[in-house]
Amino acid sequence: MKYIVRAVKYLFYFILLFGVIVFVLWLLMYRRQGIPITELFQPGAYPKMGLFFVLVAAVYPAISFVRRKLTLGGPYSRDRKTINGIMEEAGYRIETETPEKVTYRLEKASLRFTRMYEDRVTIDIHEDPIVFEGYRKDVDRIVRFIAYRLSREEEVVETETSAPEIENGTDVSQNTENEDKA
Repeated sequence: MKYIVRAVKYLFYFILLFGVIVFVLWLLMYRRQGIPITELFQPGAYPKMGLFFVLVAAVYPAISFVRRKLTLGGPYSRDRKTINGIMEEAGYRIETETPEKVTYRLEKASLRFTRMYEDRVTIDIHEDPIVFEGYRKDVDRIVRFIAYRLSREEEVVETETSAPEIENGTDVSQNTENEDKA
């Protein structure tokens, strides 16, 4: 059902966008010459254009909305703060949160309008890997950024736990061992 609603929305969106572009071109180029807007296209072109718009609107949701998996390597609760921070940086806010799913929406009304209010990103968090669902461009960008940020955090944790403490150019852990022997 969601797919059909998206297809119908995009059908109207494409027809409206095409109509506005044709109208502006007609105003700028053909109105002064006295050519009516109905004569811009050959007879029989309207059904073909309508069929074209129906086909594009039917295929567009399948191409532009995706699901992506991201392996956290642990529970979602451990990385929740990082993921929420990244979503806020991307302009999203939490719409709903349940034990199984978290749903985000864009904060800016203008962006929501340009995406025909199909701006929702849903994260299925009940098992690892977590699954992101939403607009392709946003989901791909968000998943890549979360994966990058989480890998950087793991590197920092590994470095902090494995690096010896150094004071005045000497390893402090070796000094404490030598003091214990003395």
